Amino acid sequence: MLKRLALAIAGAVLSALLVSTPSVALTTPSTTDLPTSVLTPNLAPLRVLPLGDSITYGVGSGASTFASGYRGPLQRLLEGSDRGYGYDFVGPYRTGHASVDVDHAGYIGFRIDQLQVYASKWVGDARPDVVLLHIGTNDMNQNYMTATAPDRLRTLIDTVRSASPAGVKIIVAQIAPSPNKNIHDRVAAYNEGVQKVVDQESAEHGDTYLVDMFNALTPTSGTGDFADYLHPNDNGYNKMARVWNETLSQLEFTPNLAPLRVLPLGDSITYGVGSGASTFASGYRGPLQRLLEGSDRGYGYDFVGPYRTGHASVDVDHAGYIGFRIDQLQVYASKWVGDARPDVVLLHIGTNDMNQNYMTATAPDRLRTLIDTVRSASPAGVKIIVAQIAPSPNKNIHDRVAAYNEGVQKVVDQESAEHGDTYLVDMFNALTPTSGTGDFADYLHPNDNGYNKMARVWNETLSQLMQ
Repeated sequence: MLKRLALAIAGAVLSALLVSTPSVALTTPSTTDLPTSVLTPNLAPLRVLPLGDSITYGVGSGASTFASGYRGPLQRLLEGSDRGYGYDFVGPYRTGHASVDVDHAGYIGFRIDQLQVYASKWVGDARPDVVLLHIGTNDMNQNYMTATAPDRLRTLIDTVRSASPAGVKIIVAQIAPSPNKNIHDRVAAYNEGVQKVVDQESAEHGDTYLVDMFNALTPTSGTGDFADYLHPNDNGYNKMARVWNETLSQLEFTPNLAPLRVLPLGDSITYGVGSGASTFASGYRGPLQRLLEGSDRGYGYDFVGPYRTGHASVDVDHAGYIGFRIDQLQVYASKWVGDARPDVVLLHIGTNDMNQNYMTATAPDRLRTLIDTVRSASPAGVKIIVAQIAPSPNKNIHDRVAAYNEGVQKVVDQESAEHGDTYLVDMFNALTPTSGTGDFADYLHPNDNGYNKMARVWNETLSQLMQ
């Protein structure tokens, strides 16, 4: 891609005259009125961490639990609750049928002390709002220091709390029984200790809750609730799901606001060609992120898209492809936008059409088709901000850009009238079209000065939509 760009630049330099001051007057286009509707962040899904051993993993489960133990049927129960927010199971492992959320932190064979080793990392990475903790089965199966198992459990709970975001709710299970009498008796004694630990943790820290899996399941294998002497079958796992759900239903959660998903969409200017250190080698995207982060509106921003370029200190996701004309972006737009699920799209496209003098008279028509594709592929209510594209230090290109931008204005007016939620920003007059000491690194691409100006233009319109 970069090689093709370099060749294109070299050919254009030989065939076009670069001038420092274009002869075309820089007129100020009228702006599309901003509507009364504003960007409203969605509620973030509750992050649920199933934490434990092979029972959390789902050993013994089959088709009716999506081969995921209690997790699959619990997800179905939660989805049917209609509480106004969703649920996202989280954790380092993914097992179960692809039709359900398969993330979890259940490791086959782990005792309490073994889970303790990994708990801080797993929980810290997962950032749960609620933890479902079922652990101790292997301690009882191995008859491993059973008298002190509740003490190890309490240490584990404290680790989970310390590694979690503030306000995490920890639901601790009195663990499932066993068809094996010796194990069953040890489980019964351990569960008495679990009750005391949860009472102590709740009194000292709050947000610690008990669920009873011991009495919820019938401890017989085959025709009962167990696949073997340790693991439930689908009957048992479905019962466990109902127990978890009953307690979850009684708890009050205050979901966070989900970050707004921002899709920068376009060509090499969206990619950031020509940018340097002060824009985090990411074009307008890096400085725009900094401006958005400084707005303190109570929610975050997540740049999205299929590509990742720029400095790691900023959000580098985007959908800017070097060299693309409008028709070439059209080919990929539905897929890229559909995967990104944006709340807002920042569309800067047409520079290569003007550079290549490619069917310039009909470029606004192609732009309108592209905007319709973006809208169709996006979630309902998406806001599409369309740029009158940046000028050029090259006189011939600049003249074509000026004419194209008049068409952009008309397209946005039409789209706004027919669909709403379509807005215009003016990059043409925001940048000074001189290279070197001005706002451009070459005859097409802004330098850091130019990209910082673009960021401010995007931010001004975004700020009005986020009142």
